[in-house]
Amino acid sequence: MRTRTRVAAVGAAIAVLTVGVAPLISGAADHLETPLAKANHSLDITDIYAFDGANSKKTVLVMNVNPLAGVVSGTAFSTSGEHRFNIDTNGDSVADDVYAVTFGAPGHGGKQPLTLWKNGARVLDGKTGNANNGGGAKLYAGIKDDPFFFDLASFRRWRDPDGDGAFTYTGPPD
Repeated sequence: MRTRTRVAAVGAAIAVLTVGVAPLISGAADHLETPLAKANHSLDITDIYAFDGANSKKTVLVMNVNPLAGVVSGTAFSTSGEHRFNIDTNGDSVADDVYAVTFGAPGHGGKQPLTLWKNGARVLDGKTGNANNGGGAKLYAGIKDDPFFFDLASFRRWRDPDGDGAFTYTGPPD
């Protein structure tokens, strides 16, 4: 049985097409809820999706990161971390395969070099904004529009109308 978790988000996307992925258990965090994510939006994972590929032996994995890229944060992927898919193929809640994507510093035209790793072995090298193929995988990493919309600024004003940070309306002083 294939288990999937989906959380709504905005941001940049990393998509990996892999070979031979069996049942998946995927999880996702919410937006900007950790100190690291607040300090470095480009490391904030907002969504994880898993889809059946056109070939039944392939699975498409998508990870969205960097909410509001280009609006409240930059458009480059972090060079100080890695984005990982931990794949459990037998339901024991232990990663049987680990796919990791790392990024280098932006170069000409803002493109970043990237590397896809599977279980610590290099699978392919490429650049952001391109469809990269190699080692039985296809990888795209780049800025894409997300159809999800949420007005965070208005939501925060609604939750904290008096601006005291308590996220409750305490009213005027007596």
